[in-house]
Amino acid sequence: MLAISAAALWLDGPQQRPSGIATLTSCRLPVYLAQSKRGGFLSVPGYTFTEVPKNTFEGSAKAASGYWAYNASTARWLPVDYRMISPDGKWWVYATPLGPPISATAAVHLVDGHGTERTVWTGTGRAFLLGWTTGGAVFGYLGPAPQYEVGYRLIDPVTGKLRSLATPPGEPVGVDSAGLWSTGDLAGIEPNKAPQATLLRTSISSGATMTWLDQVGLAIILVFGFDQDNRPILGLHSVNSPERYVLLTSPNTETDFTTDAQASGFSPATALADSQGVWFGDTHGGVWRWTAGLGLQLLAELDTPPTDRGFDVAAIAGPCR
Repeated sequence: MLAISAAALWLDGPQQRPSGIATLTSCRLPVYLAQSKRGGFLSVPGYTFTEVPKNTFEGSAKAASGYWAYNASTARWLPVDYRMISPDGKWWVYATPLGPPISATAAVHLVDGHGTERTVWTGTGRAFLLGWTTGGAVFGYLGPAPQYEVGYRLIDPVTGKLRSLATPPGEPVGVDSAGLWSTGDLAGIEPNKAPQATLLRTSISSGATMTWLDQVGLAIILVFGFDQDNRPILGLHSVNSPERYVLLTSPNTETDFTTDAQASGFSPATALADSQGVWFGDTHGGVWRWTAGLGLQLLAELDTPPTDRGFDVAAIAGPCR
């Protein structure tokens, strides 16, 4: 594991350690604090945060989110969201440029565990990474005006070869091990009608699409990630009701994370599921965990005062190991 300097900071500020949290397997959860550009490990149990040296995060992140992630297989922090690291930790991907304009020359880069990098795709427009499947990393691209060509590719990390994928309906939001997920927002298309949003999964092998969620009155669907059974972790924003955070266990079947009374103040920004449950990092530096037996619990509030950009977002940077 990454060596931690003797000068590493122990944050013993006001942390909440609620009673009744069952001890699962002891592990360390990597967390990155996005606004202050700090990171480290939250011990479980104990819920004490140990920072790694701040110079670990020198240079700019290679992700639009600005997050860094921890790759346990190489004991290295990498300048991308954890979803850009392959499940076995042997590869990671990033795209350039990170933002507009779409007329710029775009590229997708593949990096191995030794840091050897190669460019696997270039084009005119924008490229955006969606994550890893069992067959490789998936990205989409948007060409410049007036055609605005759209396409999706899968990268074989061993050969670097690309395979074209079926274009999903709606707006792509991520991938699980074998499918590409997209959302459709029908709000405002027809006057005087309630908004309607959909969540769809397109099989990478067959190209077939299944509707997982279709609700009238639902304005926005946020996809935070997927659990170990490829089920989506969602934020649901309706017009006249509070936002909800759910695990969609099957099409149109929800398990609500936020029914627990202890979820007051829960405002997640990131999520990751592993064998310990579902971890959430919130917009105020808090780390939460949900399990089927215990529900949603606040484990720690990392002592992060507001910055000039607001409170420090806690980004879950990898599984707890």
